[in-house]
Amino acid sequence: VLVLVDREEGGAGRIEAEDLPLLSTFTAGELLEAAGGSVAAAEDG
Repeated sequence: VLVLVDREEGGAGRIEAEDLPLLSTFTAGELLEAAGGSVAAAEDG
């Protein structure tokens, strides 16, 4: 699972399952909401 986050600050963030175990608990939408970003790319896998 790979989620790309485009933050308002202009910096792109990358969240991967190995970096954020909570991916197994929360949906991508919830994570992006918490990060205050928007979807740049859909999940792969």
